[in-house]
Amino acid sequence: MNSRQKLLAIGSPIKPKLKGSTSYYVKEFKSNEEALFPKDILKRKAIFEIYTKGLLIHTFYISNSIAIPIPFEEIKSIHLVRGEERITPIPFSLMWILLKFKVRIQIARNFRLRYSEYYIAETELKIETSSFSALLISGGYTFEGQEKFFNKIKSNIKLTITK
Repeated sequence: MNSRQKLLAIGSPIKPKLKGSTSYYVKEFKSNEEALFPKDILKRKAIFEIYTKGLLIHTFYISNSIAIPIPFEEIKSIHLVRGEERITPIPFSLMWILLKFKVRIQIARNFRLRYSEYYIAETELKIETSSFSALLISGGYTFEGQEKFFNKIKSNIKLTITK
């Protein structure tokens, strides 16, 4: 199946105004069909969009954009892995007080005095299809949004989310 046929095979966007995923950086990319993918793929940023019958990956580098359609039946697995979280609030700081009052960390982390009080490593996304496998990374602060985004996929894809 060529790219044009795949684009037709993934259907239409779930919601035309639905925003895509957070941007990812492509860290690893392995393919059986090297000629189908750009040589500068490891320098690119990527976002995902959910379609009725598949995913569309938009990759960007400088002013060059390439769309990679992936029908759901070609996706073997998707793994979303949350980065390691380190919470070390300064005693009696606003973040520390909020955490003592059981405020969620997603809110309390915005009131830290120093960056060392809260750190979360990058989020990893591993996707394996019949034609390629890729490792993409994103900032750790985007994990919750990405979890919601990939849970919207209404298909029999093996989706694994590691917190």
